[in-house]
Amino acid sequence: MNLFTAHDVFILAIAILPAFLMFLMAYFLIDRYLKSHDKARDFDLLMKTNSETMPIRFQAYERLILLMERISPMKFLSRLSPEGMTAPEYHLILITSIRQELEHNVTQQIYVGDESWHMVKAVVEEQISIINMLAKSLPTEAQGRDLQKAIITYMQDPEVTIPSDKGTAQLKKEARSYLG
Repeated sequence: MNLFTAHDVFILAIAILPAFLMFLMAYFLIDRYLKSHDKARDFDLLMKTNSETMPIRFQAYERLILLMERISPMKFLSRLSPEGMTAPEYHLILITSIRQELEHNVTQQIYVGDESWHMVKAVVEEQISIINMLAKSLPTEAQGRDLQKAIITYMQDPEVTIPSDKGTAQLKKEARSYLG
């Protein structure tokens, strides 16, 4: 015994098919709306985050550029007088001062790109290597003034690129990239 005839199935299909099509259309429209709404919300969140973190990020770049200035040879030599010191004593003071400058700024790595932070560390190490090299080239009885003069002479050579100048240029470049 057959409950439904072909005609009954056809009538049922005509009644259900439009409802099913309306359901699919509503589903896809709502899905599309929710996805676009999520994207808009994510974009708003990103903009809010950027507006809150940008000042901190630029402050980090400012501090690291200040670090580059403070460890530039002419700046730290003028701050740290070699009076009354031997070359090894002055050498130790210079190296310690440069390392302390980096330590005071170590948290800034959170706000700058990895490439810039690695460059900052490389600049510090290169600056220290230059000072080590010049200190080793002096006679054992050399005075602090002799090391100071050797550093000045070395850095004034037109063939020498001062590491902190390279660092400053890289930091400025990266900071400017955030400005658009």
